[in-house]
Amino acid sequence: MTKLLLTIILAITMSSVYAWTPTKNITMIVGQPPGSSVDTTARIIAESFTQQGYTTIIMNQPGASGAIAYNRVAKSDPNGYTLSLTSTSFLFNKLIKNPAATYDLFKDFTHLKLIGSTASRLYANSTTVTGDMNQVINDIKTGRKKYTWAHASSVAQFTIKLIEEQVKQPITNIPYNGTTYAINDLVAGRVDIMVNSRTPTLNGFVNTGKLKLLAIASPKTAQQTTVDRYLPGVTAHSWYGLSLPANAPDDIVTFYNNLITKTINTIDTKAKLETAGLQLPDQHSTLSNLASVIDHDSLKYLPIADRVIPK
Repeated sequence: MTKLLLTIILAITMSSVYAWTPTKNITMIVGQPPGSSVDTTARIIAESFTQQGYTTIIMNQPGASGAIAYNRVAKSDPNGYTLSLTSTSFLFNKLIKNPAATYDLFKDFTHLKLIGSTASRLYANSTTVTGDMNQVINDIKTGRKKYTWAHASSVAQFTIKLIEEQVKQPITNIPYNGTTYAINDLVAGRVDIMVNSRTPTLNGFVNTGKLKLLAIASPKTAQQTTVDRYLPGVTAHSWYGLSLPANAPDDIVTFYNNLITKTINTIDTKAKLETAGLQLPDQHSTLSNLASVIDHDSLKYLPIADRVIPK
């Protein structure tokens, strides 16, 4: 028995000695500019990593809807020092056949745990859109009033398409290269409705009455006005997770998954993520793993991808 116990203790000790931990700075590559929701999430996580003793530097590399950043990570050494803040654009680049997205969703990455997700929201100009979500839907269906819709991301574009197919009427939707321009036009009344994730800027305009929140594209609840309440099945969300290059060793994967779990359960970090609008994952759900979320959403959105892509 004594010999067995010594063997177990030695094994535990050796595993601790040889478990991987960073010995230099970690670089987290973000495919969106500073100030974006993706960048905000990355900085919250990087700050927590650094506070735990693993200095993490953000490298913003925007362009091609994040494809440039994802391509860079895909070609990096899987030594644990290069991470991707992987967001919904990672999947939608492939769904819309973005030519710049030369990476493979699964073969080029080792996906880690999910950080969180946020439902798409429908914001409206308070002056040009006087009714609620039910009124807007009735206006579109009957042709009584036409609204212009803005989107600055693929997930928002797909959300609008889901709504359009439910109301069975064409929706005029205008793509924007960045949320700032779309928000400016929404506040000015040059567009009526915008589909976007929750952001401090949009919340600020809602609080001052310049904009209003029409509905949230989440499964219907008694507490919130959801699109699903009027158009069953119309749900959409953005998500954020971390990924390593493909073929990352198991000990590195284990280190980061443990670190992510600890990070999002730290009271201060958890509060910051929730303030940023993220719903944290259920650690017991299969969808707490980023690869599972990507696979799940691929199956959901692939059937309508061809109808979204301009001919």
